[in-house]
Amino acid sequence: TPGLAGSASFTVSANCVNRVGSQAYTLTVPLACNTSKTYIHDVQGSGATSPMVGMKVELEGIVTGSYQSKTTGLGGFYMQEADANWDNNPLTSEGIFVYDNAFGVPVTTGDRVRVQGTVDEFGTTSTLTELGSVGGVLVCDSGNSFTISPITLPVSTLSVFEQYEGMAVIFPQQMVVTSTYEEGSYGSVDLSPNSRLYTPTAVVGPG
Repeated sequence: TPGLAGSASFTVSANCVNRVGSQAYTLTVPLACNTSKTYIHDVQGSGATSPMVGMKVELEGIVTGSYQSKTTGLGGFYMQEADANWDNNPLTSEGIFVYDNAFGVPVTTGDRVRVQGTVDEFGTTSTLTELGSVGGVLVCDSGNSFTISPITLPVSTLSVFEQYEGMAVIFPQQMVVTSTYEEGSYGSVDLSPNSRLYTPTAVVGPG
């Protein structure tokens, strides 16, 4: 497991012939870029939930979208593994949402950032793998590009979306807005590849 930034305290004691003494020390390891880290695809895993839930990790990647405001945004940002560090498994996502909860370090799209936090699954029946309980954010550099992955609808099964969780994606086809129910709360809308989707009772009588 890669070493993590943080502080550790220890005491050195000595028992000599004519004197006994001890001295307490604190060793601080700062958050640093370009050092050992955990890869985002390892956090995501190839299943519906992360195999590392509850573990404290350090991630480093490119910010693909910043929504840090807790009043008008999502209280965090999306980051994606640098292209050179992607694995060869199409089932493991290379992106993740970081819920920094107003930690205080502003980031913008294209920043390469180092983040320390705890892996969590947000939600109940359908969960979102995210990094929470953030203990450190460090901007390494800016102006970085990142891959935007194409998704064509319809997909064969909804589980296909799991491999893109948290990643920057594009739908290279004309889409139709079919619902705006969550736009005010989460900034999200529902899209359909063909036409607006209706509930059955919106077009025919019940029974």
